[in-house]
Amino acid sequence: MPPSQREDTFSLGVDILGTRQNERGTMLAQTGDVIGEGVSSVDAEFWQHVGFASRPAKAVVGKDACQAITINTGSADVVIATRDLRANALIGTLKEGDTLIYAAGPANAGTAKLLLSGDGSVTVTAGGTTVVIKGDSVAVNSGKVNLGNGAAEGVVCGGSAFQQWASNIEGAVSALLQAVGVTPAAVGSPVDASVLAHVKGLTFPAGEISSSVQAST
Repeated sequence: MPPSQREDTFSLGVDILGTRQNERGTMLAQTGDVIGEGVSSVDAEFWQHVGFASRPAKAVVGKDACQAITINTGSADVVIATRDLRANALIGTLKEGDTLIYAAGPANAGTAKLLLSGDGSVTVTAGGTTVVIKGDSVAVNSGKVNLGNGAAEGVVCGGSAFQQWASNIEGAVSALLQAVGVTPAAVGSPVDASVLAHVKGLTFPAGEISSSVQAST
């Protein structure tokens, strides 16, 4: 949309038609009017917070774009603030005190988000995977989880390495239970509640209590 002028110093609501990084990595923006297709500045300096860098989604000519507030210095324009209403669906509803960092992608179809909630929890979303950190607990909702320093060394939950790791844990728990005078249940059989009472800090979903860990390959 056409920007509003403030004594030829500030432009409010100017469209960002495109961005690029020069040979030094500095972010520059082409600003103007995405509807009228007019260009206000070719290489406006794109100022952002220290420790944070981003590029807006691509402008859709004749339709919409990320908007900015710019300072018009005469020799070069400077972008000092931005907003992109096209990302509102991705942002969703924030509660008072919440902070969200997101990557909209080139067409505002991204799914990567980091939500810092006012209740102290942290939620990381990437595609179909969600990780929620709250208090002393971490919940991972994912089809596959890799743990370790690499595919060859790490544990892949859902793979053969995870099955081996689970088997090692099972052996260790079995030895621990024997040490405290509890007879371990047979592999694959349900674990009695009295046995679980000796394994503090572990929780088992209802219907999934077993002395063995099953995993898909």
